[in-house]
Amino acid sequence: MSSPCIRCSQSGRPCIKSENYKNCSECSKVGRRCAFDKSPSPQDWQRLWREQEKLESAEASVESEVSHLLSEMSRLSAKRQRLLKQKKFLKDRAGKFLQSDVESLEELEKLEEEEQRQKDALIQEQQQTEAFLTTLNGSSSNNLPLNWTDLLDNLDSGGEIPSTSSPRSQDVS
Repeated sequence: MSSPCIRCSQSGRPCIKSENYKNCSECSKVGRRCAFDKSPSPQDWQRLWREQEKLESAEASVESEVSHLLSEMSRLSAKRQRLLKQKKFLKDRAGKFLQSDVESLEELEKLEEEEQRQKDALIQEQQQTEAFLTTLNGSSSNNLPLNWTDLLDNLDSGGEIPSTSSPRSQDVS
């Protein structure tokens, strides 16, 4: 046998076991069952320590990797926050640009409306002047009422209507 049973080991006797029997010769003499020492051998202890060292090394490696990943996640999270702030800033700027453009367009529309009103007023004034001139050209100056003749005679070079100091201008009603 490779290792003696506990009874033979304690009594110091040789432990002889046959392949056909479960008990050794000493245990068979006393009618007891053969019990073997199940304590691990030095080789078993060495294997156990090696496996434990492998596991501890693997655990340290995993811990290092987890620590690295957590650090990387923290860095990426901070980067994401910066990007979100920049994105919000750009959206705000775009909103301000749009608001400025809208205000500029409104201002331009107001200017165009004012310009159109001025053009319309000028066209209306020209039409009135043309109508007046057509009326004047269509009738002779002899047929004009006295106040119209005075008006035409007294127009100054700037095209202004003269003051109403002449005695005939009072005849206009």
